[in-house]
Amino acid sequence: MDSRTQASAWPNLVSIGLRNELRPPLDNVLLTAESYNWLSWYTNMRLGADTVTAANPNILIFMGGINSDTTLYPIPTGSSLASGINFDLNNFPYKTKLVLELHNYDTSATPTIACFLLEAELYIDGFNALDTSNPSVKNVMPVVMTEFGYAQDESDVNGVYASCLRSYLPSQQAGWMVWDIAGSYYIRQGVQDSDETYGKTLNNGKMDDSG
Repeated sequence: MDSRTQASAWPNLVSIGLRNELRPPLDNVLLTAESYNWLSWYTNMRLGADTVTAANPNILIFMGGINSDTTLYPIPTGSSLASGINFDLNNFPYKTKLVLELHNYDTSATPTIACFLLEAELYIDGFNALDTSNPSVKNVMPVVMTEFGYAQDESDVNGVYASCLRSYLPSQQAGWMVWDIAGSYYIRQGVQDSDETYGKTLNNGKMDDSG
């Protein structure tokens, strides 16, 4: 059974992400310049979304941004992606199935760099897609922070970054997922029983990141 048939036949399938954390090919500068851009993003996201919808028109399709999913800045405003192409939600027949996803690890927020600066950053990066009152937002869409996290120690848990997100995400009625639920790794970077400092420990559970 290929993935398209499986996607169509699996009754509990609710959503699918098209690509996790798009990153530039750091070992090939020319390839980065040619293909790591918003036009390539649009071309491939559209192709992926069309393919998913053809296999299963009922599931939600998550579109992540560039720079490791940390920004979607031209998408909510419909700004030019290049060559006169803009992201226009109305060009997608399945537009009600599209969801924007963002990641954020900007833990630099401190009492000196206040919470409102982090909120402004998140707004520009893509959360403005939720703002129905802003006339510059052309594509109003659901936004989910599908990945954020911080070291699970007292200082970070009670820090500005954590407390800011605890208030900001509910205020935006935005979904979220935290990185990650884990204990320690069987082996990671050659270290046995290596702690996942960002992980919310579950009974000293083990993960294998040796690959």
